Amino acid sequence: MIITSHEVDEHKILSREEKQKLVNATWKALSDAGRIDELGLRYRIGDALGNIKKCEGAFKGQTVYACAAGPSIDGFDFSLLDGKLSIGCNHMIETYDKFTWFIFQDQRFMERTSYDLHKYNGLIFAHNHTNMEYEEYPNLMLFKSAKKPRTYRDGIYARHQTGIAVLHLAVISGASKIYLLGHDNPASWDFEKQGRMHGIPGYTGEQFFPDAVKETAARLADYEPFRPWASRIVNVCENGYLQRWFQSITMEEFKKELAA
Repeated sequence: MIITSHEVDEHKILSREEKQKLVNATWKALSDAGRIDELGLRYRIGDALGNIKKCEGAFKGQTVYACAAGPSIDGFDFSLLDGKLSIGCNHMIETYDKFTWFIFQDQRFMERTSYDLHKYNGLIFAHNHTNMEYEEYPNLMLFKSAKKPRTYRDGIYARHQTGIAVLHLAVISGASKIYLLGHDNPASWDFEKQGRMHGIPGYTGEQFFPDAVKETAARLADYEPFRPWASRIVNVCENGYLQRWFQSITMEEFKKELAA
């Protein structure tokens, strides 16, 4: 038995969110009754099980640029990534929409972004709770959250830090070398003076609160589970927190390697 949100009578539902809740409840009831297996419940929308093959090992043996929006990316010219394999997240797409893959995890992104995702030509990764639908976005991959970095079938890590989720996607892709861009808070960045935590001027994904700086620094510890892949990872950041686990180079050194 297959039930989709399109089979729910929209005249009886006030919003898409309520419609999705009804679909979720129906699938849970089927699962509790033993009429659908757990894997089918997890990937209930579209042909997600088949789509998994599009990302696991997709970039095996290649170089991938995993982009977050932290201060260390301040002033970076994204056009340098044109034609290269790259992964971006959240409101970065408003600055650069040529990422090979793009990921977001919060419904608020769809409410706040100025970018029309229908224009995006890469692969979109969206959390299951964002109410995205395959029929509207044929290049969509839905995923659930994971508590640690494993395979795509187990979900994407981490739910509260999409920048880390970008790194996880790069690992899942099978990349042999992963450059981290904007994944760190360098000691040289004056948060109070800049009045922002992100390295992209005009970034709309977060309102700046001074207390959030300490919280963000604490969350950087969630990169530690990626130590098994440290030989593949290069962090492009001076004075960075992540250099305790990964090789770190300066932005100037990175640009030389990019041009080589």
